Amino acid sequence: LQLPVTAEEQQIMETIMENDVTILCGETGSGKTTQIPQFLYEAGFGNPKHPQFTGMIGITQPRRVAAVSMAKRISEEMNLTNGEVAYQIRYDSGTVKPFTRIKFMTDGILLRELIIELLLTKYSAIIIDEAHERTVGTDVLIGWLTRIVKLRNDKNSMLAKKLNKPLKLIIMSATLRVDDFTQNKTLFPSTVPPVIKVDGRQHKVVVHYNKRTPVDDYITDVYKKICKIHKKLPAGGILVFLTGQQEIQILCKKLRKKFPINRNKNAMLIDNPSKDSSDDDSDVPVGGLHVLPLYSLLPTAAQLRVFEEPPENSRLCVIATNVAETSLTIPNIRYVIDTGKVKTRVYDPYTGIQTYQIRWTSKASADQRAGRAGRTGPGHCYRLFSSAVFNDQFEDFSKPEILKTPIDGVVVQMKSMGISQVCNFPFPTAPNRDQLRKSERILTYLGALDPDTKNLKITPLGKLIAKLPVLPRYGKMLILAAQQGNTILPYVIAIVAGLSVENEMKAQRRELRKKYYQVMQAYNGKNPVSDFVKLLTSIGAFEHFRSTNPSEEKLNEYCKEKFVRLKAMLEISKLRHQLTNLMKTVFYDTNISISAQLSHTLDNLYMNPRMPPPNEAQINLICQIILSGFPDQVAYINDSYPKNIKNPQPSYTTIYTSNQQFVGIHRNSSIYAKHPTPRWVVYQEMLIHTRSSDTLSGDKFWMKGITIIKDEWLGKLMTRGLCRWGRILEKPEPRYDAEKDAIKCFVSPNYGPHNWPLSTIEVDF
Repeated sequence: LQLPVTAEEQQIMETIMENDVTILCGETGSGKTTQIPQFLYEAGFGNPKHPQFTGMIGITQPRRVAAVSMAKRISEEMNLTNGEVAYQIRYDSGTVKPFTRIKFMTDGILLRELIIELLLTKYSAIIIDEAHERTVGTDVLIGWLTRIVKLRNDKNSMLAKKLNKPLKLIIMSATLRVDDFTQNKTLFPSTVPPVIKVDGRQHKVVVHYNKRTPVDDYITDVYKKICKIHKKLPAGGILVFLTGQQEIQILCKKLRKKFPINRNKNAMLIDNPSKDSSDDDSDVPVGGLHVLPLYSLLPTAAQLRVFEEPPENSRLCVIATNVAETSLTIPNIRYVIDTGKVKTRVYDPYTGIQTYQIRWTSKASADQRAGRAGRTGPGHCYRLFSSAVFNDQFEDFSKPEILKTPIDGVVVQMKSMGISQVCNFPFPTAPNRDQLRKSERILTYLGALDPDTKNLKITPLGKLIAKLPVLPRYGKMLILAAQQGNTILPYVIAIVAGLSVENEMKAQRRELRKKYYQVMQAYNGKNPVSDFVKLLTSIGAFEHFRSTNPSEEKLNEYCKEKFVRLKAMLEISKLRHQLTNLMKTVFYDTNISISAQLSHTLDNLYMNPRMPPPNEAQINLICQIILSGFPDQVAYINDSYPKNIKNPQPSYTTIYTSNQQFVGIHRNSSIYAKHPTPRWVVYQEMLIHTRSSDTLSGDKFWMKGITIIKDEWLGKLMTRGLCRWGRILEKPEPRYDAEKDAIKCFVSPNYGPHNWPLSTIEVDF
């Protein structure tokens, strides 16, 4: 069957050739992702012999699995299997060759390339796919590319004439809010790009609403609906939308037990109207259910299983998060079950606290989910909520990610590229002022921005932080560790790699809790001082076991026993390699003053997977380095907070909380219930246990990623804006240090807005 977009090929290509920027709104099933790169290829883009468009065709995807699967599909469709069509994702250079002409990648890959070479001259056309997802990476790329296109295409510019390499930008989306772009005078101040709309190859989808909306236990409703579809309705795949990994695993286990694949090889899918439709647990001779999970933390190979044919006499049932909304098209889906829920990030710009809350998705996302049922034939979408809830409580569109997440990394990258006022950058949706101020304040605490300069100029330290593909906090830790030489840096690299990959160690099932705490106790050791050291121990233990060359089955068993994910541990290993190699080159920039001080110390740096455990002195130094990355996330014991039987845990006060609020150590921390109770700690993140969805009154805060610190470290760190020296003490008296030719004096510093008193320290007069 011909895809709808192919009928519009001439109009699309004429519009692209006549305009610098083209916006393409293609409904689900239109074929835009697979066909537009082929149109450009056939028009000569990417051909080294073309007079102008010699560069590659680049396509960005917000998710890794989409980049990989689309590259493979187009490669097969075009019969180009030698690397002409390639992909590149994080930790994996993929299949890119010097002669690659079509390159799929995640938006993060193109952002890193943009930092290295602003004009992106190796590309002749760049396609931003799935722009409606509005990730931070996508929004920042669109802002940059609208300016890069001008620089490369301006016929009156000497630079453009010299390069003779024009660039075409195509922004593609399924449910794009076109007004966010066409009406954005900052993004497109003069010429508004043309918008092409292509209908999807969409069969009729009947949408069914529940009469009632389940409040909490919607998983049970999902289970019953799957059972009913499988027993009563004709053949066709089922796609279910849930909110997260834990829900998906629970439902998959339950369904596999109910409908095993080999239960009855001769059974067929039948319509059995004699049975009561509410009797979902009765034994009916139907085929097995080929149940597959689909979520972003799943290994890529496991994600790609959804494209394979299900076993004979079985029905495909995919239990997914919103990863299956638009990025992937799963074949032969006829029934969609939509809970209407999504796990979304909620960010407080003042406290910096991020929480994940389960909320209603948007109307646009719900429509995308329903559309999945009509790709190959007529289908049905069962919405487990009422039409009234849909009309009254669902937003039209989801908020862009840039409004829901910290943007410290975005700010430091832009400052390093010469954008002094980030608020003037052409974002499709600009972050609010509170977000920007919070990010600039954190970067000032880290020493990446200079508070004494106009527009907070980036410092030499900030320039180095911007070169590292990790959060600015982690970048500061790496640079400080590099100053200590090769004895500390490998440990901090491992910690940063572990923190950069989502890999929380937890027991999903209650019966495993006892075993879980035994394993954690082994990681913690006799005298735990930091959750980061626990993370370091788990990484070292995994690499030690891996070095024995176990089979994949044994490796999986090990990870299950140790409550870690194999995919995450392998990604940590790759990131350790990447950071180790990067740290050896990043300091050879002669334009950055502190590079020269560090470059010679890293000549012999190498990654030893089986690194020995750090000794006590090294752990002490690691804890100080951790503090340097989180100087604003310090907590001090709150002796005035009342304890009782219901609340026996000690409470802390942070920079962002008051003495009247409870702030405790999370029970999964290695520091939880430690005696004596540490007076000072630094935390990586904060969770909120909210008693009401509308107010923070009575909420409890729980700190995770805890490290015990000493208050004298805070005085020595001297974080600008947080630590104040106060008066010079008369006793002990100032003294002259002949060796350093300096006068030394003693002060009693205070820290943070609560003016916590610190230990007396000696400083230069």
